[in-house]
Amino acid sequence: MINRSPFLRAFDKGMSERIINDMNGGNLEAHPYTNITNVQKLGDKEYLVDLSVNGTHKQINVNTILLAVGRTPNSSVVNKTFVDIDEDSNKI
Repeated sequence: MINRSPFLRAFDKGMSERIINDMNGGNLEAHPYTNITNVQKLGDKEYLVDLSVNGTHKQINVNTILLAVGRTPNSSVVNKTFVDIDEDSNKI
């Protein structure tokens, strides 16, 4: 999920678009203009994630959640679940 646009806005626009295109494939799918609204733990490494994608509600099942890269994550949505987050590293 990419919660803002443009992705990597300090990069060249063409490079940012290429990274998104390269991410989409295999087991990865980029969701631009996305905000996480809820996370529910279903089982061991299985989560149901509620998303707002361009204002439209969507649900996806995932096995891994990465909250943030290079900044302090907004983990308030995940903290409402039974998912443990390390307070020092913010890793799940």
